[in-house]
Amino acid sequence: MTNLKVILTILLILFFVSCSTGVNYMGSDKWIGKGGYYVERWYLNPEFDKNEIPIGTKFYGVAADKINEKFIIKYYLVKSDGSDTIQIPTENMWKVKHNGKRYNKQDDDKLFFYTKNNKGLFIKSRAIPTNIKIPVKVCYKNGWCKMYITNSNIYILDETFYVKKSILYQKK
Repeated sequence: MTNLKVILTILLILFFVSCSTGVNYMGSDKWIGKGGYYVERWYLNPEFDKNEIPIGTKFYGVAADKINEKFIIKYYLVKSDGSDTIQIPTENMWKVKHNGKRYNKQDDDKLFFYTKNNKGLFIKSRAIPTNIKIPVKVCYKNGWCKMYITNSNIYILDETFYVKKSILYQKK
């Protein structure tokens, strides 16, 4: 039983190390998976020196956000085969006017992803997490926006979600 615990511990450590967000990935200096909805890749802006990039955990979370102007951030779709080669135009990434409640405590119907049933009715699916952008493919006159298809082997999603336009905004 002790060997099993050691093996599981090693596997968990390897898993967490491999999931680190401060790694070089397909030419980027950092990449962040956003819950199966999209991937952010951070590329150093050529006018800055590569030696200015913090290493390890200093290039994570709030610390990274403080220096994000030194980077060109690009967005990609997540696909179930593990690749994410479909780039989403930056202008299609919208911010959410969020109330800050966790997904399991969300009570505002506007702050949910919706799907459509076969009759075309919108069905509430899951709450929108905080600190996420929405990859919008198109917005309609009826106040709904269709997202790019979400397809992730981690979250087992393979569907098109819709969100209310009234909760979305973009910085000008």
